[in-house]
Amino acid sequence: MKIITNWLKLFLSAFKCLRHNQPLLLGSSTAFFTVFSLPPIIIILVGILSLYFKQETLSEQLFNEIQKYFGSGTSKQINNIVQNFRNQASSTWIAIGGSLFLVFVSTTLFHVIRQALNRIWNIRIKTSKKLKYNLTQRLISFVLILVSGILFFGSLVADASVAVLKDYLDQLIPGVDSFIVMTVSYLLSLLSVTLWFAILFKYLPDAKIHGKTAIIGGAFTAILFNLGKYILTQFLVTDNINNIFGTSASVMVLFLFIFYCSMIMYYGAAFTKVYAEEMGDGIQPKKNAELYEITPIES
Repeated sequence: MKIITNWLKLFLSAFKCLRHNQPLLLGSSTAFFTVFSLPPIIIILVGILSLYFKQETLSEQLFNEIQKYFGSGTSKQINNIVQNFRNQASSTWIAIGGSLFLVFVSTTLFHVIRQALNRIWNIRIKTSKKLKYNLTQRLISFVLILVSGILFFGSLVADASVAVLKDYLDQLIPGVDSFIVMTVSYLLSLLSVTLWFAILFKYLPDAKIHGKTAIIGGAFTAILFNLGKYILTQFLVTDNINNIFGTSASVMVLFLFIFYCSMIMYYGAAFTKVYAEEMGDGIQPKKNAELYEITPIES
């Protein structure tokens, strides 16, 4: 009973921590930048992974995933935007300039997320070498985009493995494969999302936390993310949304989904902070940053 009480206290402390950091502002700004960064991120991921795999197959799998969560309308709109981006590369110089633009736009999203995580963890920058710092952060953001691509490819391999397992179980014991396959598929998805959030919490902010703390925070965030993902896909990807918002329904679905994911991510970051403090490890600033505390002034 005491263990349950302690965990409930952590959840409540995390909620209070997030509430004091204007979560609606953080979530809405992240959703806004994500919508504009999504096509460049897709182009970069498909472009890099197509060095090793067929571009058509990667694009098809990626947009199938988008359609599964956001509906066919959103998937088609994002696909059209991606194609329009690609069609602009009519010459070598335009292609080079476009590539730099794509990197800048896509990494700006992670810059926004890093600032939000720093705020929740009471971290601020104190370095005077702004150019070097910004370039380093852009590089870290780009690496995180590559990690996202690796995890996405890993999820495709996992899905293929689950399909093979399903066929094997169906031949071995007909009818018994459904529950096992669903469980394995969920656990693999949970593992992939946990790794992504753990890496994000560990390396993106200007703070140092233990790997164990990052993994626990990532797992907690991943559980909430997967739960919310299921609920939102049941309510958002319906004809009712189209009836309410009309032609803008696909964009609204994307905004609502990303806004929810942002709120979950920042609540997970707040939980990671209070968990680190409860375990005695705490969150320490990197050498280019410092901790700060907001103290109200009595009038």
